[in-house]
Amino acid sequence: MHFLGQFHRRFGIVDAYRRAGWAIRDGVRLTHSIDDFLDMHNVNEIILRVGKAAIAQTILTAETNSSLFFNPYSYQETFNKIEATWYMKFFRMLGRGINLGNAKEIFEPVSFIIFNYDRCIEHFLINALSLVYTMPLEDAASIVSDLNIIHPYGTVGDLPFLSSNNPVPYGPLRGSDKFDYTILAERIKTYTEQIGGADETNAIRNEMRRAECIVFLGFGYHDQNLALLKPEEQLKSIPVFGTAHGFSTHNREVVHQKIERMFQQPPPRVISYSPVVIDQHATCANLLDDYAQSLTAGK
Repeated sequence: MHFLGQFHRRFGIVDAYRRAGWAIRDGVRLTHSIDDFLDMHNVNEIILRVGKAAIAQTILTAETNSSLFFNPYSYQETFNKIEATWYMKFFRMLGRGINLGNAKEIFEPVSFIIFNYDRCIEHFLINALSLVYTMPLEDAASIVSDLNIIHPYGTVGDLPFLSSNNPVPYGPLRGSDKFDYTILAERIKTYTEQIGGADETNAIRNEMRRAECIVFLGFGYHDQNLALLKPEEQLKSIPVFGTAHGFSTHNREVVHQKIERMFQQPPPRVISYSPVVIDQHATCANLLDDYAQSLTAGK
């Protein structure tokens, strides 16, 4: 009722939003995801509002219960939970050779294109920087703010220290539930809405053009997302690594072919060689372990 009440207070009607909620509940299980369902109903403003608000509520609830939530009274508790994750491995890889004097340069080699709505990366990196370099969270956030992170479909809100404009903390529901999901929903985009964002699309493709190595972690390789990444011209041949954990052999091969077609082919060799590695056995953490030497070759 709290959720529905927010629509009533803001838009003055309830029945239409209640019916939209029922429609989503009954139809979403026949689609791949809530994102697909909303894209199918991209001309129905009420369904879009309810669906996006539900996404925002779900994301904030997941963040609240996430292992990444840093308990300020017991950081070791968090580290014990995330020790084997790719977050820890990535930060250790990136931080090697970076001391306090040049900590501001730690993210210069990397950019992120994140197709999810959560703020896990930003949240983790701020806390990790603060702890490793014993700096205030504000200073760590200032460094993270210079990191190029693109969320093609938006997020549920900016983290504190990264924005002073109505920030939304990570794990906000631990204290109270004061957020208006009808407002947070406006920060989320569907596939169709994103396609209209030419500036962001160009920014994504520019990152792909200037990359010297590309890593896909936990990526679904959906056609609409690959289309966002792919410039009109083929990209230069560079090393590409990607997870395909749980994919069948056939689906992995199809994904491999799709990724290969995005790039110019390397010069022919006596032994056939592809710079694209899509590993169906590797989790995100395994991939950073198994290909660490290649990923840090230019560091």
